[in-house]
Amino acid sequence: MRRGRRQFLHLAAGAFALLALPRTGQAQAFSDIVSRIAGSWTLKDESLTFPDERTIKSWGDNPLGYLSFYPAGYFSMLLIRSDLPKFETRNGGTLEQNDAVAKGVIAYYGSFAPREDGTSVEVKIVGSTFAMFNGIVSQRPLEFHGPDEFVMHVLVPDSSVTTQLIWRRAGK
Repeated sequence: MRRGRRQFLHLAAGAFALLALPRTGQAQAFSDIVSRIAGSWTLKDESLTFPDERTIKSWGDNPLGYLSFYPAGYFSMLLIRSDLPKFETRNGGTLEQNDAVAKGVIAYYGSFAPREDGTSVEVKIVGSTFAMFNGIVSQRPLEFHGPDEFVMHVLVPDSSVTTQLIWRRAGK
């Protein structure tokens, strides 16, 4: 069987299994959070908060971002600074421009599982443009602001710094 077809069948089987779960409290919480976050999201805003309560915009003014959650338990995310240098050719720029691009873009993907309390997800990053994130598992508390907006809190590994990513449902 071709790889694409096999992946589709795995995703379909996962979605079917989710629908077939009995509606216990845990299964209901799982289903509820998946239905709330499934789909495509664009970044509305972000900030980084330090232990002394200082905040900064770590991705600059008007950051760009895209997040997708798939009902079968997979996700992908992309964050881009809006002030990246523009190269004249696809062959790259100066060392400074290349450095700015390397520091101003992050993308990763992996799997997620809603936590039993219905207020957070556990993500496992499979691949990232920042290789240190590969294989990391972390809890991401979610704070919902209606059906089309939520805040994802991300604890920066090995620190007490937290990133708040505000996501808006794509197209809203």
